[in-house]
Amino acid sequence: MTSLPTLTWNKRRKAFFCFYFDKSGDGAHEFMGMGRIGGKFVGFHVIGTTLWARVSDGTNITEIEMGTVAIQTYYQCRIDFLPNDKVHFVFGQLTLNVTTNMPTGLDDANVFPSIEASTDDATVNALVRCNEARFVQFP
Repeated sequence: MTSLPTLTWNKRRKAFFCFYFDKSGDGAHEFMGMGRIGGKFVGFHVIGTTLWARVSDGTNITEIEMGTVAIQTYYQCRIDFLPNDKVHFVFGQLTLNVTTNMPTGLDDANVFPSIEASTDDATVNALVRCNEARFVQFP
């Protein structure tokens, strides 16, 4: 019997998402990535319509603005996680590398896809639809 491999931040991983935002607003937050907000993660974070690349080692967060998103528009994005090197973010034609606060170890490495939507304001709706998510961890 073959056992499943352990998911870890210490190996190369790739994630791919196809999604669109139904609703968003100034107080809306949407996240798509690997890991867990509040723990270790890498992913795309949308606040209102501003797109950020986010990486956290569980204590510190690196957040870099990538651009804006439009509501009710279909997007494809990719994350290439290279341990001890960088996280390569691709969002349409936008690309960005993050090299700080990279997660390591096992904590939250088994969370995929990580898709969250929340709002700071009861009058603002946040809704993200993900119709495809793929993940691979390399040996």
